[in-house]
Amino acid sequence: MNGKAKIAGDCEAEVFRAEGAFMIDGLLNAETIDIKLFGESKAKEIGGRKIKVAQHRESLFKLIKSLFPLKLETELIEGDDIELEGTSAFVVRGKNVKIGKNCEIGLVEYSGEYECSPDSEVKESRLI
Repeated sequence: MNGKAKIAGDCEAEVFRAEGAFMIDGLLNAETIDIKLFGESKAKEIGGRKIKVAQHRESLFKLIKSLFPLKLETELIEGDDIELEGTSAFVVRGKNVKIGKNCEIGLVEYSGEYECSPDSEVKESRLI
């Protein structure tokens, strides 16, 4: 997906790649999820084996970023290998979890490795 999309229900795919902004009212579920944020994006829940969310880094977007937030908002992210930037979530649950910059997470539950950037806020983390 390139650009902007609004999905009224769930979105299921083998591979979900997005560059832009999206609104998914239900569950985003894919084996591999690769999101490059170019604007505010939302999904009720996100599930997959490998999940990566990155904020766009080009210099032109520094100006745009101040006007439009490059943020992903969701209630739950669940997967095996999770790497997040610019994400706001109540719960992140996975085997290996890496919280990069600009994240606000309520609870991280992990069973393997866990890493958190000092530029992010995680209220609670639990090894399960």
